[in-house]
Amino acid sequence: PRPDPVFFEDSQPLLTKKDRQARRGYVPRPPRVPSVIRTNWRSELPRHAQAVSFSGSESSFNSPHYHEQSPVSYLHQCFHVDKKLGEGSFGVVYKVQCLDDGRW
Repeated sequence: PRPDPVFFEDSQPLLTKKDRQARRGYVPRPPRVPSVIRTNWRSELPRHAQAVSFSGSESSFNSPHYHEQSPVSYLHQCFHVDKKLGEGSFGVVYKVQCLDDGRW
């Protein structure tokens, strides 16, 4: 045997979420303002090449072709870009030739 539904005379009317919020005088939250760190992180980056060395030697970074004040990137000042090999979520990979010693 299946149970019969029981209806109550004094039950509350069914309301949607929107109706309940309207009855309470719901005020939506203001839009979230992005933090300064997320919006201006690029403005704090140095505008010239930075040496990164795990061996303690940064001499390979110094090139007679590189001029820090030039608007041209370090890549294009110090290397001849032969071709683009690929790209992914971490950036673009190029086949380049060093202008200092001609190595690929």
